[in-house]
Amino acid sequence: MSSNNSSDAVAALLGGGIAIFYLILWFIGMVACILALIALWKMFSKAGRPGWAAIIPFYNLWVLCEICFNSNILWFILSIIPATSWIAMAVSCFALAKAFGKGAGFGVLTLFFPYIGYAILGFSKNIEYTGDKM
Repeated sequence: MSSNNSSDAVAALLGGGIAIFYLILWFIGMVACILALIALWKMFSKAGRPGWAAIIPFYNLWVLCEICFNSNILWFILSIIPATSWIAMAVSCFALAKAFGKGAGFGVLTLFFPYIGYAILGFSKNIEYTGDKM
């Protein structure tokens, strides 16, 4: 009987540890999402678009296409089709960098680390929206 109680205690400890681990991961994910939302809001505002558009699904993608491609509906449609979205989003990273007066290196940064790129574009006082489109 004592063996069963100790295995139950180990299982409870392990279950509690796993729950705490996932709770910490959830909290880190929520903080990352909130920071990304704030960065996207600031980036939209800097480009002269409404900042609140960052929180509306699909509309935020439309506004991003406006910033990158001057309201080109083709890129918006390509962005929502699963088979072509990765190509459209890769091209939009380079177009976004160009729209803010940055080069291809910044486009690569935004491609692989979009939330870091958005934060740099949104919070940097030295970067201005120039509106150069691809």
